[in-house]
Amino acid sequence: MYKFRILDPMTAPVYERLIFPMFRPQLSAIDGTTFAIGVQYQSQPCGLILAEYSHHDRRAKICSLYVEPAHRRRGLGKALLDRMEQTLIDAGCVEVELHYTINLMTSVLDRILAQLHWSPGSPFSLMCVIQRDLVRNAPWLNYPLPPSLTPFPWSELTLQDRETIQQQRSSLLNYPAELCPFREEHLIEPRISFGLRHQGEVVGWNIVHRIAVDTVRYSALYVRPDLQPAGRAIPLLATAVRQQIQERQVTKGIFIVLLDNAAMVNFVHRRLTPYLTEIYQTWKASRVLTSYGSMSSI
Repeated sequence: MYKFRILDPMTAPVYERLIFPMFRPQLSAIDGTTFAIGVQYQSQPCGLILAEYSHHDRRAKICSLYVEPAHRRRGLGKALLDRMEQTLIDAGCVEVELHYTINLMTSVLDRILAQLHWSPGSPFSLMCVIQRDLVRNAPWLNYPLPPSLTPFPWSELTLQDRETIQQQRSSLLNYPAELCPFREEHLIEPRISFGLRHQGEVVGWNIVHRIAVDTVRYSALYVRPDLQPAGRAIPLLATAVRQQIQERQVTKGIFIVLLDNAAMVNFVHRRLTPYLTEIYQTWKASRVLTSYGSMSSI
């Protein structure tokens, strides 16, 4: 018999082997914004789904969905996703998305998403892995910022700054939800994350999350649209990378670049590629949730 259970900080650790290391911090910090559901066979974990939920915009992201090979083709993946949808609905979520890379199990995932009425997956971002020792001498690390733009440690963000950023999300700053600087705040690496000021106002940020002892993820690089044509994002990125190089423990960085950001995609291919050890294209599927839902059988 398979048994499903909603996990908490006490029950989640035994499922760590079923999730990528980059998501283990979320699994160990389950709260009202992180949900995990596991499935066991004869008291042994064999499947797991993990989601992050934002109460601010009532949207969620499925970070990980995994079933051990010996237990596949038994409806467990579909059942986990269906149960997570219902859990998110109960929390007030109105839309959920799933990011994934193309592999041998993609066709199975596509069938599950279709059965649960998700939108078809489409290319969404590039995930790039970079090693500290390779990037030390990259010429773009020396790109300067003009005197009118000043980087500052993200730990120095004020409450007024925070309120302004949230208020201007859909107006002056105009940043997409994926680049919100307040996602996964418990994982922010304060020594490597930076904001950018122009005439005293925050106009950009480079938010870096610590996802393993030796690895950080460059999760949100953003500069206000009217300043982007001047190429200000790259010097801001360089500010953080230079700081990462000084952190002896952090040897690896993961960059997430949205495919609709043509300038940054071009930068990856023209300037970043020589310093990458891996590069993947991720896809995104989504579903609008309603209060109606049926639990799948297994």
